Amino acid sequence: QLPHQVMNIGKAADIAKAAIQKQILFCRDQLGIRYVRILDLFSENMFLGASAYDDNINFGKVDEVLDFLTENNLIPYIEIRSRQFRVFSSVNSLLLQQNSIGNEIQNHDWQKIFKEFIRHLIRHFGSEKISDWIFDLALENDTFFDKDGFHFLPMTEERWNNYLDEYNLIASYLRKRLPKVSIGGAVFPVQHFGRHGLEKVLKEWSTQKQKPNFISITSFPYQIEQDN
Repeated sequence: QLPHQVMNIGKAADIAKAAIQKQILFCRDQLGIRYVRILDLFSENMFLGASAYDDNINFGKVDEVLDFLTENNLIPYIEIRSRQFRVFSSVNSLLLQQNSIGNEIQNHDWQKIFKEFIRHLIRHFGSEKISDWIFDLALENDTFFDKDGFHFLPMTEERWNNYLDEYNLIASYLRKRLPKVSIGGAVFPVQHFGRHGLEKVLKEWSTQKQKPNFISITSFPYQIEQDN
């Protein structure tokens, strides 16, 4: 029953807006939405006030967003990795691109912020409530744009092994603190992998100690414009 009970709302900072909150509650009441999938909890718009070397992290804005959901009987579905923000005029025409804090700091510092985030959640909400939440670790961004348009990076063995190492660390930490929590990945862009490519990486994942509770994918059936 989970897929039709999930609403993908997008960037966490938008949930603090009254108009967006109104839409979320309308969908909850009219469509039976239970889970709200949110992105970019660690973006600069959430005002964490932390650099890679600062332990004084301000989760006030994060609490505001998550409090709204939990107080309205909605369950957070958190995509852990922050994403790039992009605005297009067409499929192949990029107007604006902004990096988020998760992409600007070093990997070990991003994990440090995430661990502090989990400790904060446990203090603020309690372990029992958080155990019902869903966490999703996406792959590193595999697309880029230049003067020639849209490109994507192939999933090399090195990139996939780096992801598995990161997932194993994050999942191990989460399950140690919250044994009943659900964590999955990797927000696979299926149009980049194809059937055989996806089968290959999933088989490799099944041999890991930290296995996903679920598999997440993205699919954007856009018609790419090309000359001639």
